[in-house]
Amino acid sequence: MNNDEKAFYVWIGRRIAELRKNRKLKQYELANELGMNRVSILNIEKGKQTPPLYTYYKIAKILGVSYQELLPLNSEHTLNNNDIMKAQLDSEDLNYKDKEIFKNLI
Repeated sequence: MNNDEKAFYVWIGRRIAELRKNRKLKQYELANELGMNRVSILNIEKGKQTPPLYTYYKIAKILGVSYQELLPLNSEHTLNNNDIMKAQLDSEDLNYKDKEIFKNLI
């Protein structure tokens, strides 16, 4: 997965977490409704797990939004260089020194 793809999934994960918290749902509650475990939700919210597209549809439905609202499709919800750098920072491809450099750039 390239950095743009990582940033995309990190962005979606953060959006899911934001919507879930706004609805005062715990990760385990969302997981139960989806028939998943809490760790899967945690990983989806961090952009580390990319479930099938239909799972995103089900998440959106549970959160009371359209699936399009999970995506960065308009100027209010766009990926920027910081999103890409944050995704790279979450990557396991970087060593400690490189991660510190990225942290200073963000």
